[in-house]
Amino acid sequence: MDCLGQGKWFFYTEIGEVNVKLFFFTIADENRSDEAKEILIASGRHFGREIHLFDIPKGWIWDQYKRKLLADPELAKADKYIYLDSDTVMTKHGDWESEQCQGVMDIFYFCPEQRKKHTMGFLRTLKTFEYVYDLWTKFDYPIWCNSGVVVLKADVRINFMRCWIKWQETIDKYCEKNFWCGEEASLMFARHFFGLPLLPPQFNGICKSQPIYDWHVLLHAAANPSEEKKLPYTNAIKRILGK
Repeated sequence: MDCLGQGKWFFYTEIGEVNVKLFFFTIADENRSDEAKEILIASGRHFGREIHLFDIPKGWIWDQYKRKLLADPELAKADKYIYLDSDTVMTKHGDWESEQCQGVMDIFYFCPEQRKKHTMGFLRTLKTFEYVYDLWTKFDYPIWCNSGVVVLKADVRINFMRCWIKWQETIDKYCEKNFWCGEEASLMFARHFFGLPLLPPQFNGICKSQPIYDWHVLLHAAANPSEEKKLPYTNAIKRILGK
């Protein structure tokens, strides 16, 4: 049994015995698999980055499966592990090898003065609002982060993921049916207590909530941005695919 009592984990995607400096991967169900291959994975190859695709098995919720993969000790050997949501696209080769490239993105990096007000908006969507809100204030307002890009060095990956999973399990206990579909609240507390660094903004340009600059090396079409805000993302796809 593994440390979470789940037994041995098996992948749908065979990657073989590999030992790479960076291990990029994404996950997708059968409805998003082709899109992930045609956009994210194609963009990675365009810039010399191989991104592995794992199919989400039936019966799994995507965020649970992502955490499982990130925590699995049998994932390919690498110096750094980089999870990317399937609705991201690479725009440059990028210095993913950089020592500073680790962690998750502060959603309000460009507007910290709005952090408390807008984080309250995220928290109110939770059915565990009072419980999570009390923790948030008690621990002096930890930073709300996006979970769509997660970069972990090999020496912290397993321990950080154990912390993240435990926080998710703790919050789930206060939800209807002991489950909340979402993971940003647990990520917020896990990052805060573990001391995981914040990811530099060029590695996760979130179109809906942040300005996009020509130095971004990855764009993220999370949370259904308007067509206008999504334009840098769609233009990047056109450039890569030659359309």
